Amino acid sequence: SILNLPLQEVPNFISASVGYQAAWEGFLNERGMTLEKVVLSEEGSLPGTSSRSGQVCVVRGTSPRGDHGHVVVGMVREDGSLNLIHDPHPEASMLQPPLVWAAFMDPPNDHISDHCQETCKIPAALKHPMRLGSKRGRGIDVERKFDT
Repeated sequence: SILNLPLQEVPNFISASVGYQAAWEGFLNERGMTLEKVVLSEEGSLPGTSSRSGQVCVVRGTSPRGDHGHVVVGMVREDGSLNLIHDPHPEASMLQPPLVWAAFMDPPNDHISDHCQETCKIPAALKHPMRLGSKRGRGIDVERKFDT
């Protein structure tokens, strides 16, 4: 998964009685992380000047398989536009426009102590905001988790 967790450890947020966003936020908060959803511009980019270049995120748009939402993994380009890099669906056909939002799963600050990392169960790869490294192509089963 993009959180470096076995897929079976990531709950199905869509089926949560509290709603997917509250369940997602709660799951991240238990691990010392936060969720920030950003509404995208009409062009499908982050609004304004973005300092998130190179960070991975979950991107929501319309499924190419029907008139319903779907999410994929994206990465922010230097200009704030999004490069869709992984679709967990077997067809891997990504999203149809419009892109609606991008969600970033961040540690609470840029420096997390080793103690907090152990206590909060934050993967070592997430000491800094999520950036795609050598594990390119490893994604979370977002079709199962977030398709709305």
